[in-house]
Amino acid sequence: TSVGDGAIVRAGSLRLDATTTTTVRAEAFNIGISALGGSGANVEATDTTAANSYVGPELATTAADSADPTSVVTTGAGGVDVDATATSHVRAITFLLGVGVLASGVGTDTDATSSAAARAYLGHLAEIDTGSAPITFDATVVADAIADGTGVAASAALGAAGATVDATVSPVTQVLTVGGGRLAGGTVAMRSWVNVTNPGGAAINPQYDYTGSSALETVAPAFATVVLGSGGLLAGVVAGRVTTTN
Repeated sequence: TSVGDGAIVRAGSLRLDATTTTTVRAEAFNIGISALGGSGANVEATDTTAANSYVGPELATTAADSADPTSVVTTGAGGVDVDATATSHVRAITFLLGVGVLASGVGTDTDATSSAAARAYLGHLAEIDTGSAPITFDATVVADAIADGTGVAASAALGAAGATVDATVSPVTQVLTVGGGRLAGGTVAMRSWVNVTNPGGAAINPQYDYTGSSALETVAPAFATVVLGSGGLLAGVVAGRVTTTN
């Protein structure tokens, strides 16, 4: 949501709210051995959704007419509130314990990545005047990525590659003024936060049944787990590797 380049707004108050909610899920469940071929199973889920809320030109652009920039003037107690919120849930699941031995060096790769972004900003040369009322810019990201992988049956003679599981949460929050603009109000607040209810508030963590017991457990925003198939720890067999990045 935005008040675009060169726009003139006169109002009692103004609220801009950009909100995205995205769920991305990729999975493989006991698919046939012929479907895997010689490349194993690669399951990847990624979210790069962005919520953008701003007054003035878009980020990385300049005002078309420097003599006629975006102007917002409000007269009420509500002032101006510019909010961007991105919610991202990413799941990558591989369950192949029922699949037989794969060719040498072949295994499973399960990747879940959330790179959601929220941006609230004042664009190039844009001006906001609220008198004694507040001006607020808030950017919020709630993001989690869960990777749940399994390794297939392995044989020391074949040297199977086992299971690789990666979960990454790399959110982007930006609250800024691009340059040359003006903010005039009773108070000016520019805030951003990730996976908390508000600045200094309680943490937000996902819940997931990683034991197979149908009981949800609270886990970290970036969570990865692996279950190895039969023979997963035989000599000459690469078993499992789990990586989380948050």
